[in-house]
Amino acid sequence: MAAIPQGFGDFSSSDSDLNGGYSDLNSYSSHYAGTLGDDSDASGEMEDSMPTMEEMSIDDSLTPVERMLKYARSDLVLHRLFVAKDIVDTLRSSLQDSNMDSILQVVGDLMADPEPLIRQAILQQAAPLAKVAFAHPQLPNPRAAVVELLRLSSALLPDSIESVRQVAQTAFLSILELGALLPSDIETLVCPVLLRLATDDLEDENRMNAITLMSKSTPFVSRSVVERIFLPQICILSEDAMFRVRKSCACAIGPISLAIGTKLTVDRLLPKYIRMCSDKIWGVRKGCAESLPDIAQVATPEIRETALVGILESFATDVSRWVRSSAFQFLGPFIATFANTAECVEYPVPPPELREQHGLDAPSTDESSEAEVNATAMTLGGVTIDESADDAASSSRTTEDETPASPPPVVASPTAASVFTIASPAKPVSEMNKVEDFNAFNFWRAPIPAFEIDAALLSPAKPSPAKSAAAPAPAPAAPATTAPATAAPIATTTPASTASPAPAVSATPVPAKEVELPYKLLEFYIQMAEPSSTRSIDNDIGFHCAYSLPAVVLILGASKWRLVRDTFLTLSRDLQWKVRRSLAHSLHELAAIIGPELTETDLRPVFDVFLKDLDEVRVGVVKHFADFLTHLAPEARAQYLSMLEELKKTENTQNWRFRRLLAKQLDKLSQLFSAHEVKKHISPVTLALAADDVASVRGVAHRSLAFMVNRLLQEGATSSTTGSIAALASDLSNHVIEQFACGPSFVSRMNYVQICQHFVEVVAPEAFTTRFLPSLLSLANDRVANVRLSLARLITQTLLVRDYFVALSTSDAVFQSTLQQLRTDRDRDVAYYANLAPGSDSTNPLVLEIQAEEADDLLDGVA
Repeated sequence: MAAIPQGFGDFSSSDSDLNGGYSDLNSYSSHYAGTLGDDSDASGEMEDSMPTMEEMSIDDSLTPVERMLKYARSDLVLHRLFVAKDIVDTLRSSLQDSNMDSILQVVGDLMADPEPLIRQAILQQAAPLAKVAFAHPQLPNPRAAVVELLRLSSALLPDSIESVRQVAQTAFLSILELGALLPSDIETLVCPVLLRLATDDLEDENRMNAITLMSKSTPFVSRSVVERIFLPQICILSEDAMFRVRKSCACAIGPISLAIGTKLTVDRLLPKYIRMCSDKIWGVRKGCAESLPDIAQVATPEIRETALVGILESFATDVSRWVRSSAFQFLGPFIATFANTAECVEYPVPPPELREQHGLDAPSTDESSEAEVNATAMTLGGVTIDESADDAASSSRTTEDETPASPPPVVASPTAASVFTIASPAKPVSEMNKVEDFNAFNFWRAPIPAFEIDAALLSPAKPSPAKSAAAPAPAPAAPATTAPATAAPIATTTPASTASPAPAVSATPVPAKEVELPYKLLEFYIQMAEPSSTRSIDNDIGFHCAYSLPAVVLILGASKWRLVRDTFLTLSRDLQWKVRRSLAHSLHELAAIIGPELTETDLRPVFDVFLKDLDEVRVGVVKHFADFLTHLAPEARAQYLSMLEELKKTENTQNWRFRRLLAKQLDKLSQLFSAHEVKKHISPVTLALAADDVASVRGVAHRSLAFMVNRLLQEGATSSTTGSIAALASDLSNHVIEQFACGPSFVSRMNYVQICQHFVEVVAPEAFTTRFLPSLLSLANDRVANVRLSLARLITQTLLVRDYFVALSTSDAVFQSTLQQLRTDRDRDVAYYANLAPGSDSTNPLVLEIQAEEADDLLDGVA
């Protein structure tokens, strides 16, 4: 017999081994059962500790103040949360000094609650509490209550929970916005809080919060406070060792500069700003790019046209695509600041290729101009720009900036990476900066030469003629994307008093007061519309370009529209509908700038295409339909009358807001055409929208119809062709009465009452009494109670508040009998409104309709 293998011998072990295995399983089962037993006991204890429904309920028999005092110190979080949410209503219900003291005591206790949810909830009510307390004169000292609420809110600014800190910031700024604090309160309460946060060396979040609060509170404090307290702290924190703090400073430097004015911005903030523009962290440079328009708004023209233009160029060619994206995003607002330039005497001439493209004469070049282009160094407004390190600086750039990058150079042209930096201070800001001396990044990158800021740049005073004559003439190279390196140089716009002789620069003289734009900025702006050049940075670059187009055209003027005409056409063909939508909303503004002739040739074809585009694009055209037609010749306007019926049609039949926008344009359109054209083309569309299924559309159409009828009535009474226009007015009035007052549906008859309500506001009382009042009073016999109720409200709340109709109610028998019939109507609601005192109904349907329209206008603006 063959021997059993060793492994099988082990497998056929004794029963004792098997029993041992089962015993282990039994012990595990008993342990598992014991664990279940323990859990069941724990769950039982938890159920015993949970509050019952009776314990969680709120006693409604108590007064609001008693209920607040009882549950503010409850052990249940739900009770304290209820008190925090209900504390504003508690204050409204009992506006007394003693109650205010109790409420402030409860607010202080809840703000010290250990639960973050409670602290956040009471902070959300701090600003409404301050608003209610300050608005009610019943309180003996409402300002003291506001000051106490501000003090309590500021105590949570350094809270350990981020959500609580954010709500505390919102409450702090909202209370400041009330304007209830005196200058002494700002000095003794607000400033110490911000200084404590700004000087906290342990928590970076506190310093960042201090910077944010300083920048956002500048509209609510005096300029003296900003100059004495905020400005020194911003200057100190701009050199902080933590990049997040420097990033906050970069974002806050814009509002601070707007608050302190030109001199302090140039003397103190500009050096810090330029230093941060060369920061190694891309987030800091991105914040500087976002603040550039605010800095440019208060800077002198010399600095704006030299140093700040160079800074923007460096951002547009930065190694980080996030910085480049911000540079292009804020390029339009930066260009808009050039409208502040008081005097400009030269306009930069485009390179030959661009001039040929737009039909302009090419400038002449000579040997001296080529020498200026090939210069390796030049001075712009006292700032020396060295171009000797172009190749080395450009070779060190990478395509991404996920890690801290090298300081971005401020270049003189988009193609040459000319370096512009500030000399480092003799003493480092902190010991942490010494680590950067041993960073390997400093040994393989190209060396960056340091330059000192010329005092002439930082001084708002104009340099002397001797210095201007001695300085080399600026000759930045033309961008390579449009012209070769040998193209004629482009002169930047400079004021007449500081422009230095530049014989090599060919420029077109313009009137001294005309606002001009440096061509470098225009070149960058034109690049934004090209998908191949900038869409790799950010897909929204085209949208920002379209959004800023009216401002750029306004600065250029109609005479230089051809420089951006191709950009406009490129944007109009963009594949992204939001780009075309932004352009559609601004066509009427462009038409007002460039004039009727260019509007007819360049804008009108795009306008026609947008009328057939997606609803998201069409809405911009329809919203300003009449405004655009204003800038067309009368013959061209008439061609759009036949398109009104098509404009009512949308891709989505539920898109009633589109019809509402069209209804708002009908009144303006009726002012652009003759009475015959209004009756033939515009009135049918108005009558159709007046019977729309959506009440908001009907309300707007009713108002437009009232203005339209009033215009025909007035022209029929004053025009030389009285007979024909009067016949048109009579025909339209009869059509309104036939369609609505005599309509088969009770909804149509109710619409007639609403139309008459607008007629009373617009049409002369005599004309209304003659044409519309008889058919209106006949609705008192309508079989539908809602129609009679609408009529009763119209008579008591609209007609009888006017002296003309009050006199008519006592002299006209039909009016008297109708009013008496409504007062004794079998429907009690009709009788109630018919017996109301004139003008006593707070729910006037016309007022409610206007409020609803205002709310819809806000929604349309958001959409």
